[in-house]
This record gives sequence, structure tokens and C-alpha cells, in this order.
Amino acid sequence: MTRKRVLILGGGHAGVRCARELIKHRRLSDEVDITIVSRENVEVWHGLMPQIVSGVLQAQHVLIPLREILPGVTIYTREIESIDPLARRAVLSLGGESDEVALEADYLVIALGSVTDLSRFPGLTEHALQTKTIGDFIHLRNHLIEMLEAASVTSDAAERQRRLTFVIAGAGYAGVEIASEANEFLRASLRSYPMIAPAELRVITIDILTRVLPTFNDRLAQRVVDRMRSRGIELRLGVGIKEATAGAIVLADGSRIETRSIIATVGIGTNPLVRAMPIELQRGRIPCDPFCRVPGWPGVYAVGDNAAVPDAASGQPYGAMLGGLVVGIASQIAGAYWSPAYQDVVAFALLIVMLLVRPRGLFPGGAAASRSLAS
Repeated sequence: MTRKRVLILGGGHAGVRCARELIKHRRLSDEVDITIVSRENVEVWHGLMPQIVSGVLQAQHVLIPLREILPGVTIYTREIESIDPLARRAVLSLGGESDEVALEADYLVIALGSVTDLSRFPGLTEHALQTKTIGDFIHLRNHLIEMLEAASVTSDAAERQRRLTFVIAGAGYAGVEIASEANEFLRASLRSYPMIAPAELRVITIDILTRVLPTFNDRLAQRVVDRMRSRGIELRLGVGIKEATAGAIVLADGSRIETRSIIATVGIGTNPLVRAMPIELQRGRIPCDPFCRVPGWPGVYAVGDNAAVPDAASGQPYGAMLGGLVVGIASQIAGAYWSPAYQDVVAFALLIVMLLVRPRGLFPGGAAASRSLAS
């Protein structure tokens, strides 16, 4: 029997979870080799990275070595040069000018994730602090400290207020968490800056949508809004960003906020490798069936930010859940049919972190559990 080859492109949550679930469901009789291609040799828990800002977690606490959690999986930590979905083939760069390797598979999983694209917001690329990598969050923490230091000694009242005003663009998961962590860190730090009054400090969250956390129900979203406001965070909802400069952000309604700190959590773009594929994308995602299979590309699956799976009720596309993907691959390898188990393990885990083990931020009740992670 010829061994089946599964090639997973992407070492983010979706790709790693796919590999782990395939390992979990693999039977002793299954002849299957699993390969994953990742830019890094670690999985980064992006949902925990905002806690680096407040110092609750250190950088090493949000990194999980892939070789420890993916036993028996072949791992390539290389850049992907090109993908041929019809041939289920990916070409990787090994670093040299002509040094590359081609990987072929019986089952190809596209889990490349998204990229940051601020081009729709004039000035954000040049003037905003990004929040994509661990380095971004360490830089953000250092920037917050720098603003407090500068504000504490400046004699220019207008400049002092600019340095004490912090604007977060976006009120989704990342925006809400970063606003909470930054606000907590700044206000706790004022103990070391007695010359700065708490009333001088402004943390403002902006979003073109009229509510925070659009995937949450209204009751829970309103609870988040109430909690944010009770902690001194201002919200400007239902208004977009017109432009950003080095000293201000201008909103679509013409209002202007003077600030030296614009923190971007918006601007999610399609991965260039996905954009280059010979298929019509749906809102930047690859259209799939409920099992995450790509129609017209036998043996090719998409998941996470790269996939659009039709909702059974509305028919509208949404991000691919991992259950269908694992079922699809495993059933073909095993020659059996499993009913799809729709559960986005990663999103659920991050939600539990946010709701139950949130330290001193938006949600009460889990400070001790979270602080133990940093010990």
C-alpha cells in the first residue's frame, strides 16, 4: 500500500491544529506521512500576545515549539515560493539563490493565514504601531513607557496631551484585548509618575462598526462595552478612519484626535500566495464545501483565514472550522465516512482564555490562574 502524504502549508493555529488532530485520529494501520511548512519552528498564541503589553506574560509564554507538539511530523521552517494546487505541489526556498525544494502531496491543506494590509487607511502604514508579531508587542510596550517618560517632563501642554492619548484602531478581539491591556498597564504605571494625573490619560478605541466584537451576541458585547468604559476606555463606534499623521488621527466625521500613539488592529489582508491562486476568491478566501474541500481541486483543502465555508442556514461564507477538514482527510485515508464535527478548537480555546482566565482586565475571576502562567 502506497503511503499517503499530507502537506500542510502554514504553522499558525489552523495548520498546527490540523496536524495535531490528524495525529490524534491516525490509526496504526494508516499509512500516512504528515508534513508541515511553517515560517517559524514555534506556534505563536496570538490571542495571548496582548498580555505581553501589561507584563502579565513574557514572550516565551506564548510560544510553543512545533517539534514538541507534533511528534512524527516532518517540519520545514522555510518560505513558500509558489503553490500549484492542481498538482498539490509547493516549492520552498532554502535560502540560497537557486536553493529550493519541491514538495508534493496526496492531500494539500492551505492554512497560510492572513497578512496585515493597512493600504486602505491613509497614513496608518507610516504612522501606526502594528500588532502582528511578538516583536510588535514588545515594541508597543516600550513605546507606552516612552510616552509616559516624555509626557512627564515636557513643558508643552499640547504635546503632553498628545503623548498621553492612545488610540486603538479596531474593536474586534485584538482591539478590545489590546485596549484593555494597554489601559491597565498605563494606569498602573502612573504610580511611578506622580506628576501625571489619571484624568490626563486617554485610551480611545475606534471602529467603523457600531458595536464591539461583532461575532459576540448583543448582551455579551454590551457587557464588554460597559466594562471598558468603567475602566476609563473611551469608545468611538460607527465612525471610520479618514487619515493618520505623525501627530493626529482624523476620523470620517471630520473630528480630529491629537495623539502620538495610533495602535492598528485593523487591515486584515489576503495572503499573497492565496491571491495568486487560479481561483475566484470570496472576500479574499478560497470557497470550500462543508468538509473544507476546494471544488475543482481534488485533494486540496483550505482552513482558517484562507477558507470560506458556506453556512448551512444562510449560505453565506464563514471561516472554516477544523472538524470538517480533519474528517474529510481522515475519511479518505481510512476509506470510511465520518459525520462532520464542527468545532473551531482554536477560537474556542481563546474565548475560554478571554472569559475565564482573564487577569485584571475586561473579565473578572481568573487572575490567579493567568498569573501562574508567567511564574
